[in-house]
Amino acid sequence: MAKTVMIVDDEEIIIRALLRVFRDEGYNILTATNPKEALDTVSSNHIDLIISDKRMPDMDGVELLQKVAEVYPDSIRLILSGSLGFEGRTSLHWAIKEGIVHEVIHKPWENEDLKVRIRDYLEPPANP
Repeated sequence: MAKTVMIVDDEEIIIRALLRVFRDEGYNILTATNPKEALDTVSSNHIDLIISDKRMPDMDGVELLQKVAEVYPDSIRLILSGSLGFEGRTSLHWAIKEGIVHEVIHKPWENEDLKVRIRDYLEPPANP
């Protein structure tokens, strides 16, 4: 069964770019352009991995991923971030330490590297 990946970003161009990255990976891709839409989608779909922008109106990505972790504690939760000030870095450090965020993906990302990183999270290594 295909793994479900959710992309949350208030910028459509970022969502489209990530859709192109994962186009041939065989994942079931869900998207949302704001945290409320994302939470509505999460409530009715199993999410294996979620990539959320850090800075969004109404709720930031860390808050969103904290709520997702309550519903799907085994989900992989990644933050997508451009440049951050001290406060942003501090909140991400805390979120990683608390297990809310597994990893930070920095903008701009390298497509092949991102594919490999997501594959590593979603596809367990083969038994020797």
